[in-house]
Amino acid sequence: MASNSQLKDGYKRAAENFKDSIPADLAKRFAKQTNNLASLRDEIKAIQDDHGKKGSLRNLPRLQKFVEDMNQLGQVIEVFVNANDLVCFIWGPMKLLLGIAKAHLDNFDKLLDVYAQIGDVIPGLLFYKDMFTQHEPLRDVLQDYYSDILKFHEAAIKVFARSKWKDIFHATWKTFNTQFDPIMKSLVKRGELLESVKLSASLDQIHTIRRQISDMYQDQIRTADEKTREKHFSRMALIKEKLRAPEYFLDQEIATQRREGDRSGQWIFGEPEYLAWSDTNALKHSVLYINGIPGAGKTTLVSLIISRLLEVHTPNQSPPVSVSYFYFKHGDDERNSHESFLRAILTQLISQNTMSSQEFFEDFAKQNEVSIRSRESLETLTQRALEEYRVSFLILDGLDECEREQARRTVEWLLALRRLDKYVGKTSLRIIFSGQRDGLLDDVLSEFPNIRLESTKHNADIERYCLQYASKRQKRFRLNKDLETHIASLVTKGAQGMFLYARVVLDYLFRQVSLKELKNALGPDVFPSKLETAYQRIATSVLEEGYESETVAARKAFFCIDSKEGTIDLDNRLQTGAKELCGSLVDLHQVNERMSEPESVVRIVHYTAKRYLIERKIIDDCLENARILSFCTEYLISPPFARSNRSDVISSHARQAHYSLQDYAAAHWYEHLEALSHETLETPRHRPELERKVQQTIHSTKLFLQDYATSFDMKEDDDSLLTPQSILSKFPHDKADRSENLDIEQRTSRIRREIEDLKNLEVKERTALENLHGPTSCYKCPKPGCVRFSEGFATKKERAEHINHHTRPFVCTFEDCFANVIGFETEEVSDTIMTVQFGKQQRQAISAALKSTLTEERTLTFRVTKNGETALYFAAKRNDYAMCNLLIDRGAVLETPNTVPEDKFADTMSATTPLAIACAKGHTKVADLIFKAAIKAGAVINTEIGFIKAIARNDIETVKVFLSSRHFDHSGFRAKPLEEACYRHHISMLDLLLQHGFESQASSECIDKCIKSKETRSPMGRIQDGKWATRVSIINMLLLTGHVIIDSHDSTWYAIKSGRVQLALMLLSYSRTRLVPEAWRVLRIAAKEESYPEIVELIDELVEDVERLLD
Repeated sequence: MASNSQLKDGYKRAAENFKDSIPADLAKRFAKQTNNLASLRDEIKAIQDDHGKKGSLRNLPRLQKFVEDMNQLGQVIEVFVNANDLVCFIWGPMKLLLGIAKAHLDNFDKLLDVYAQIGDVIPGLLFYKDMFTQHEPLRDVLQDYYSDILKFHEAAIKVFARSKWKDIFHATWKTFNTQFDPIMKSLVKRGELLESVKLSASLDQIHTIRRQISDMYQDQIRTADEKTREKHFSRMALIKEKLRAPEYFLDQEIATQRREGDRSGQWIFGEPEYLAWSDTNALKHSVLYINGIPGAGKTTLVSLIISRLLEVHTPNQSPPVSVSYFYFKHGDDERNSHESFLRAILTQLISQNTMSSQEFFEDFAKQNEVSIRSRESLETLTQRALEEYRVSFLILDGLDECEREQARRTVEWLLALRRLDKYVGKTSLRIIFSGQRDGLLDDVLSEFPNIRLESTKHNADIERYCLQYASKRQKRFRLNKDLETHIASLVTKGAQGMFLYARVVLDYLFRQVSLKELKNALGPDVFPSKLETAYQRIATSVLEEGYESETVAARKAFFCIDSKEGTIDLDNRLQTGAKELCGSLVDLHQVNERMSEPESVVRIVHYTAKRYLIERKIIDDCLENARILSFCTEYLISPPFARSNRSDVISSHARQAHYSLQDYAAAHWYEHLEALSHETLETPRHRPELERKVQQTIHSTKLFLQDYATSFDMKEDDDSLLTPQSILSKFPHDKADRSENLDIEQRTSRIRREIEDLKNLEVKERTALENLHGPTSCYKCPKPGCVRFSEGFATKKERAEHINHHTRPFVCTFEDCFANVIGFETEEVSDTIMTVQFGKQQRQAISAALKSTLTEERTLTFRVTKNGETALYFAAKRNDYAMCNLLIDRGAVLETPNTVPEDKFADTMSATTPLAIACAKGHTKVADLIFKAAIKAGAVINTEIGFIKAIARNDIETVKVFLSSRHFDHSGFRAKPLEEACYRHHISMLDLLLQHGFESQASSECIDKCIKSKETRSPMGRIQDGKWATRVSIINMLLLTGHVIIDSHDSTWYAIKSGRVQLALMLLSYSRTRLVPEAWRVLRIAAKEESYPEIVELIDELVEDVERLLD
């Protein structure tokens, strides 16, 4: 039972929560006593007069019921507490919302509808005034009503008080509706509670009902929030795919792990400069410059600040606050440019706001990746994203590690944002720049507060770290306190403010094998006085003074794998971990709970360590890139990767973990080729070992490309004339375009399918897989250029949705549309279909007019031509979606069940049904409507003609309409969908069909159709269509299914006569090529006539094998 003082506290608490959830200037504005009923009525009258002058009167009387309900709420509250300080937070927001929306009539009407809905469910509270007086527990219901109205206004303000709200209204209104629905249901239940009390509900019942209403509201809010989060994550999947931001979270995780639970850096949170920078009470821009010498520990300190901010400021808090960060990295193309920074920051800004993600999703759904990732577009989008937050914390580390011009561009762009008028009074930018004093940052940031790491507090942190480190390892050497203190003092003094020095030297000291060696390492002639000396000591220890086997292991990569055979010798597997082997030259990080040991991240401890190893020639960068490239290319053409391998062979190799390094080799061979190309231009000549290795690498790369390339042939290229640069020139720079020139994706997919299906593993096999391959149940993206190529997903469904973003990146933003999930392949198709589906308002008006004329049932079923076409047929043919929908609603005939195609190919099929004509014309939305309506009605529907027609058009979207339905059955088709796709050379369509159970249709007939279709011949008999790369890829995809049996020589003969040596060799070497002796003879003659000795040699070898088998 609540006293009046407790009741007052409840109202005050609700008002304070409301004020905290909205911008401070609005909270102050609403609190004014001028926000009363009279001022609201004046505002409503002014709006009505304005609309009347413009001839656009709205139904403003709809507001009257809500206004009267709120007036009565205030009058009843006044009996118990002073209502003037409370009702201003009802009238003030209402005035604001009506004033903002009045000029945009459609949106204004939606707002009026919401107020009318609330007014309809709140009873006249004055009628219950005596009940509230008599039953003190019932007074809490008044507080509940007040709280609900404030929550409603809070949600509405988030929609209407945003910058450019009218441009994104339909996006934000969806989020509003999910929040409004629980409020409405809560209001309805409160009305029912009052009615039950009037009918003599007991005190206990009042408490119970109020608790039930509260529980119901919380459950509905949780459900709504969960749905909102699910939609947000779905939208973010597409946004992330298009932005492809560097893995900023990985850098933060790694930097956080380096702290190792150490309390170092806490002092910064008490610095006046930091306190002023982080204070969110003042709405002002603030810049802080953290600087120090290389290795001082700036990155670790910055990671501590980021962690603190992420703990304090959660996503979707009110008022909205964002925390985003970026770590620039020396020599990393993905982390050392202005554009990389923008992609990472933008991704974080969008991901932290579920409401704004809808707005950006709609923008991203209509654009391709190239236009989105341009600098101008990224800057514009980031500016927009920052507008969504009251305060935005931006933390940038390592600016000294990227090119000076890139650093200058980033700093100056961020500083320029502070001068934008649109942020004044609305958005506060809090920026931290962290880096060493390199002249550039000092100059540009000289006017701003700074924190230097050369301070007594920072040095005290280093000393504390050294003492803790020595203490933790005291047992190993049984150190006494004096020696511990001596070590800490010695290292702290040598560090001179450099945390990196302390870490490296301490690790070096405590890697000694005895107390005597430890004391020797502390001697004045041995103890490393500088960081470079420490690196030298460690490098000597690892690579020169260690045991010979460890030295070899430290220098040699992948040594348990035979790259030429693709086999693995488990006994030769490195048992010593990277950290144990290389000491403090590297860091080892496990940044994902699902990661197994072989998937941990190994990084050089600091870019200064890498620079030291290369400059001192301890590591020959050029030679090592050549070695790794040679390994990767040899490995990828080793027997386990042979195109002709059957499923059982692949499975056998997988069980022995022969594919353990496939992820790395397939994804990174090109990067090593790029590095080698750059380095061989700068490396001096006359280095025999290097030149030999480079030439060997060029040869292995050539063999690799002969096996994998689909758009060019390197058979005729002379090894002596090839260079890394000339090989590189054959490829486009873009990863996606580059992948299309190779069949890595297809082979990878086939191998991974076998790995995913592995069952009944023996203990030895499972151990080998876990130790070398990592988890086998991770479903990975097959595209080598994607970050998910190695990381993968937990389920096949997640992977399928992800791949869909690759292949059909343009999606419909209307959630009820099939293309919201399926998407479109190209922007042009998307624009065309979107225009048809969601056309202009006059289409709706026309449909409404037509509806009034459709009064006779015969209009819908009457066949208007002798061929039997119906009204629905012509509406589908015209792509009139609204009319089709109307006709179906009125009972139109959907399909002719006995329609059977007169031929097996699309060109000779007649599209005489509504579904068939919609598919034939590419009217995806209409086809989707008719197909689903037929299923819903239980109609017998023939899909064959429409499906084949869509394949012939290469209409991915329409084909997906069928494939995505469990009711689609192609088992009775006379036509062969796979043959149609091959005949048309539709490679994307073929890939889609193979993914959806059509593998069994792969046949030699498909290959024949692919090779012989649309051919044009010269007088010499050669095919001249210029599309052989696509044909080769299609045939390769067919062969990879393992279902094709080649028992005819026709296709191979065509390939030989067309000069397609690679294709001929592919067909001949295929494991299920089974030709009669006469066929072999014909092919041998053809190869000899065309002067292809390699084909002749292969045929002789194969014929010999066949004869041996027959014997």
